[in-house]
Amino acid sequence: MIRARYAQAADIFAEALDRPEPDRESFIADACEGDDELRSTVESLLRSDADASFLDTPYTHDDSGAIENIDRLDRAVAVGHYRVRGRIALGGMAAVLLAEQENPHREVALKLLFLDGTASDTLTGEAAALGRLQHPNIARVYEAGTATVTLDDGDSFTASYIAMEYIQGVTLADFATSKTLDRRDVATLLLSIAGAIGHAHQRGVVHRDLKPSNILVDHDGGPHIIDFGVGIVRDGNTSSTASSLAGTISYMAPEQLLGQLDRIDTRADIFALGAIGYELIAGKPLHAGVEHLDDAVMARIVESSPAAGATFRAQAGGQLARVLRRATEPSLDRRYQSASEFAEDLRRVIDGRPLDADDASAVRALAFYARRHKAAAGAIVVVFVTLAAAVAVTLAASSATERALVLAESSREDAAQQA
Repeated sequence: MIRARYAQAADIFAEALDRPEPDRESFIADACEGDDELRSTVESLLRSDADASFLDTPYTHDDSGAIENIDRLDRAVAVGHYRVRGRIALGGMAAVLLAEQENPHREVALKLLFLDGTASDTLTGEAAALGRLQHPNIARVYEAGTATVTLDDGDSFTASYIAMEYIQGVTLADFATSKTLDRRDVATLLLSIAGAIGHAHQRGVVHRDLKPSNILVDHDGGPHIIDFGVGIVRDGNTSSTASSLAGTISYMAPEQLLGQLDRIDTRADIFALGAIGYELIAGKPLHAGVEHLDDAVMARIVESSPAAGATFRAQAGGQLARVLRRATEPSLDRRYQSASEFAEDLRRVIDGRPLDADDASAVRALAFYARRHKAAAGAIVVVFVTLAAAVAVTLAASSATERALVLAESSREDAAQQA
């Protein structure tokens, strides 16, 4: 039933993409025939198709007061007890402001949402997810709620907000564009992100929308996950099943794309990590060129991973390609089962160690050692040659001595016979 409804949503989504953007809203409303859940799924697919962060999502709500408030944000001087110092980013449905907190004194990133009917619930959910997490590669949350936004002329309005750690950096996508990342660089970045996601998973949080625009890289090259807005918070006594479709197409696992909400768990995040790694190496998204989720496209995505191709193996190298292929495995059972398992193989790639028993033969192990320790390997070769030469000399001397003893014994026997 879930899959059938998702297929219906995918058909409407595909038709909506073919229409001019101003006409899409009315088309979707007519096609969904008052089915709010179906319409929500279609709109989620459209947002995902934009492949952007929440700040770039076009504002479609008809609350003119909210739109006016967005336009007035440049004049904001305070949000509650936070003093506004500037604007970090502004989009159609949200904004991020740079602000200063007096006690304790620190810079914070204030994320404000203007969808009045859902903003509070959205931010409360994100704050609940982030509040569980304390990891150096995850932006910390300090506070969430509703506050008065004060403008420079004394006017004010109310908005929902979340106060987060301010990370000075660029998105992972921009970082990759500005740098030349080799295989080791990519594996190292993924290892840090996997450690953060593993920390979240251990505390019952599934991200569901990992992508380069949701990861900031600081000036030291360290990645930080900044957006858990569609994450699932799991408790010991509650179900882990997602209640709605969420994610970005290029990084969504097949079970997400198929609308199999009851199968979405931590392994969806591992798939997204693999998709990010693929993009960093290949320079294009895992599902590049996907514009319509028709049956042929869905079948291709569900049956194989682009990371299994020969071209990608040549780009990534055999080991890293194997890791990313397994991370993006369409089958849940054949995918990495935990972030720690994924991270351990990344460590092996970085260290130049064999991935598993298949790689651990004597010849392959010696080859891995030689790549990791070139100087030591050279010394071993020298020692081996020296020992071989010494053994050869010893064997030759031993053979000559043995021949001399045989001749001496033969001469003694001849002399005895003559006597």
